Amino acid sequence: MFSFIIAVGENNEMGVNNHLPWHLPKEIGYFRSVTEWHTIIMGRKTFESLPKVLPNRRHIVLTKDKTYKYDHPNVEIVNSLEEVFDKVNLEEENIIIGGAEIFHLFLPYTDRIYLTIVHKTFKADIYFFDLDMDKWIETKKWEAILDDKTNIPHTYYVLDRNKG
Repeated sequence: MFSFIIAVGENNEMGVNNHLPWHLPKEIGYFRSVTEWHTIIMGRKTFESLPKVLPNRRHIVLTKDKTYKYDHPNVEIVNSLEEVFDKVNLEEENIIIGGAEIFHLFLPYTDRIYLTIVHKTFKADIYFFDLDMDKWIETKKWEAILDDKTNIPHTYYVLDRNKG
């Protein structure tokens, strides 16, 4: 099974200069809680934007650059969608973490989306696409609890593919 985890601003903003446009520590904690102990799949730019190899996760990095290398036991470099399918167990949840091209590529194979909407607009250079909500069912929704460090309202959603 493939899932997305994505946070967007009110205008579907995803990133600016290969970074998130906001700083929300609780959202980062949520990301960790969803992705820990899973395989995470990302493009090269998303991988390079991470502060380090994330602990307790298997990283699959999809890149067109056949010369790209990264030496770490939890990181595998692949060059095609087929290679990703060969490396994952579809009985387990495999989580796509970005970027935009990777989300587009995996959308037809994705059964769940962990979506966070940050209730503000941001300067951005990368945007998430509009989802066809007829194809998704909202199975969970809750509001973030704000504090001094996490002070921008945001809502968490879990969307499952509408199989009906």
